[in-house]
Amino acid sequence: MALNSDGEIYAFGSGAYGECGYGENKDTSVPKRVDLPKTADEIVIGVKQMACGGRHNMILSTDGSLYTFGFGQ
Repeated sequence: MALNSDGEIYAFGSGAYGECGYGENKDTSVPKRVDLPKTADEIVIGVKQMACGGRHNMILSTDGSLYTFGFGQ
C-alpha cells in the first residue's frame, strides 16, 4: 500500500484474500486506488496510519475508524 501527497491510497501485490482493499480477490502488479467511505457530508476520510501484513492490511483514519482488508480468520 502507498499513500500519495493528495491523500489517496493505492494498493498492489498479492490480493488472493482481498488484502489490497480495492474489491477484487486477485493479484496485481499495477497500483489500484483504494476508496474509503466518505462521511455523511461526502467528506473524504483522511488517513492517519497504515499497516501491512502478509495477508491483510489496515488503515486508521483521522476520525479514529479502523478499516481492515484481507484474510479474516
